[in-house]
Amino acid sequence: MIQEDVGAMPDVVAGTLQLGSIQVYTLIDPGASHSFMAYQIVNNLNVPPSRLSVGMIVNTPLGENIDIDDVYKGVVLYTEGVELKVNLMALELYDFDLILGMDWLSRHKAQVDCFTKIVVIQGVGDKRVVFRGERRVVPNSIILVMTAGKWIRKGRPSWLSHIKELK
Repeated sequence: MIQEDVGAMPDVVAGTLQLGSIQVYTLIDPGASHSFMAYQIVNNLNVPPSRLSVGMIVNTPLGENIDIDDVYKGVVLYTEGVELKVNLMALELYDFDLILGMDWLSRHKAQVDCFTKIVVIQGVGDKRVVFRGERRVVPNSIILVMTAGKWIRKGRPSWLSHIKELK
């Protein structure tokens, strides 16, 4: 997935968060089990890596399997001046600086509304934080094509048809 796709994707939210002194373009993906950062971000952390007790194999959308042995625990992100902690694993990412998955969402009791591109974060003490992602309305036909592409990549049986309306 690239940045241009995000506003149209019905199941993710993207926007900018603050990590220390830098802004990071972030994909919030409820379909991801864990949270990841681009290798370039590692140099901006003040957190040493911890060794995973059991290594992890991550399957990327391109079908690659990547071994991960380290995690950066308690990395601090900010949105609307509120501190949000996340455990991150480094991956080769090009279009995003961070991918926040279900581990982060459940830790912060976040509710994701992918249609409006809003994430409501409840688990920050007594504060409720609203993160507004990028939103672009696209025709349903585009969403259907993207869904069909996802099914094909997953190996589901698919048929291609073209319908032309004659007047």
